[in-house]
Amino acid sequence: MNQRILKHKKERNHFIWETIEEEFNFLNLFKSEYFLEKSIIVVDCLSLWINNLLYKSKIEKRKIEEVTIKKSCTKLLQHIRNTKVKHVIFVSSEVGLGLVPESKAGRIYRDLLGICNQTIAHNADYVYFMSSGIPIKIKGQIKQNQKVKI
Repeated sequence: MNQRILKHKKERNHFIWETIEEEFNFLNLFKSEYFLEKSIIVVDCLSLWINNLLYKSKIEKRKIEEVTIKKSCTKLLQHIRNTKVKHVIFVSSEVGLGLVPESKAGRIYRDLLGICNQTIAHNADYVYFMSSGIPIKIKGQIKQNQKVKI
């Protein structure tokens, strides 16, 4: 496993990425002055964020409603629009294409992540679905003379 990790790092050592971990509150990250200087931010990933929120709600013995997730995503997007960040790329998993989860917790997760994905996608300029490493454009029109690098 250590050799696989080293190989992975070597293959990607020409990229300059800064990693900041936030388990629950993406909005706080975007309020930070640190992000005012950045032109591109990759949020990886919404799937884990929803998972973390569900886990936290279970520990705190409270329920998360779909409307709460939608409001959180909308508030995050509104805040991002008011920053100088030029591009935000959200990464997420598609959980609605498979079978309906057998467990109640699995169905709740699928539904909440679906609401989150729909809210982000509805407000995004571009939406891509990745299948086997192949990007499939779902939303967005590239303007003439505009270069979009994937």
